[in-house]
Amino acid sequence: QALGMTTGPGRKDQSDPPAPAPQELEVGAILDGKWRLDEEIGKGTFARVYRVFNLDHQRTYAMKVLVDTDNADLALHEFNEVQPLLPTHPNVVRIVWMDRLAPPLGHPYIVSEFVDGETLTPYCADERRLAWSDIKRIGLELLDALQAIHERGVYHRDIKPPNIMLELPAHRPKLIYFNIAAKATEAKGRAGTRRYWAPDVTTAGWGAHADLFSLGVVLYVLVVHR
Repeated sequence: QALGMTTGPGRKDQSDPPAPAPQELEVGAILDGKWRLDEEIGKGTFARVYRVFNLDHQRTYAMKVLVDTDNADLALHEFNEVQPLLPTHPNVVRIVWMDRLAPPLGHPYIVSEFVDGETLTPYCADERRLAWSDIKRIGLELLDALQAIHERGVYHRDIKPPNIMLELPAHRPKLIYFNIAAKATEAKGRAGTRRYWAPDVTTAGWGAHADLFSLGVVLYVLVVHR
């Protein structure tokens, strides 16, 4: 899995049921003559995420198909502006392709590297625990990733456990889901998930400090499990 599932400003609430997958997006289907859908690995109100195999490159990737037609065009437009600014960094997921499925589907999609691992979510509850040394290492690596992103003039705006993958076998953290990321010059208002907001985000707007605060909340939850 490489791209997380969430909502953003002007999008449906997270309590809404997952959006139905188009009938044509079935496991085993070949999209645009080169993407074979091997497995559905995530779903939400806004999109579906699939593990796909590229028949041309003979490699596995993750494909996020934006199925919420009310917001898909806006999201793709915003992401097109941010994607070229994302750094090449070991703790930042690599985006490899963006396009729109051929008619009659027409859904925008984003393809990223496939990260073989799991999100931080189960480690924030009582299901599993990370050693303090691992939490410290994960925090330092993610701080380095955020610094690289901020130096390129981008704010992530949705740092939370489901949007951080732990790549196996070394548990290397990777920031994923940049769909509501914004250029620093255009990051206005609130974004992301309320639980991880900085206290002043409603008045001061989103800045680098807000991303850092969100990461701090994630690390706190990893330690105290609440």
